[in-house]
Amino acid sequence: MQAIDKFEKKFLFGLTRVFAMLIIFGILISVGIVGMLFVDFSKGINTQVTAIEVTDAIKPPVVENTTSTYSTPSSTNLNLLPSVKLPFVLQKHFNEPENIKILNSWLDVLPLDAQQNFIDEMAITVTESDKLKLPFVDAINKYKQLKFKKLDEERAAKAERQLQQTYFAAFVFGAVTLIALFSLILVLLAIERNTRQVEK
Repeated sequence: MQAIDKFEKKFLFGLTRVFAMLIIFGILISVGIVGMLFVDFSKGINTQVTAIEVTDAIKPPVVENTTSTYSTPSSTNLNLLPSVKLPFVLQKHFNEPENIKILNSWLDVLPLDAQQNFIDEMAITVTESDKLKLPFVDAINKYKQLKFKKLDEERAAKAERQLQQTYFAAFVFGAVTLIALFSLILVLLAIERNTRQVEK
């Protein structure tokens, strides 16, 4: 009986303790590796559309089929969304009710904090296209196309990051649960060993 007790105490308990510790450290290392390799916590893609991107895309000028039309400016009644200020370079192109309606329809689908940025980048694009004597309609439509494409890519990337973070959180929860279980094994071994010492 003493031989069995010694075997349990010196070999089985020690082996179980070492195995449990290896499992715990392995889980911790796995969490770190998964976090570094598979989870993208970056801020996202750049949604800025530069004037060069637009002018390069429409040279030589190509008239695209689009429902967006612009009439000859004749007034200065700019009924834009309240959160937006229209730069002077755009005012001469967006002072007809129909043009303002089109612009507002574009802005309306954007978050409030992105609307002014949309207008400011558009103003830079128009300034550059005017210097190169490119058609305003082509520049505006191409800018809108490129900008909305990048915003869509950013939304998709954000959704992907959120999904990755959800999976990672679930993985961490599972890892913590396993660590708790193996820690419980170590606690039970310590209790059993101390109980035997007291009985002796």
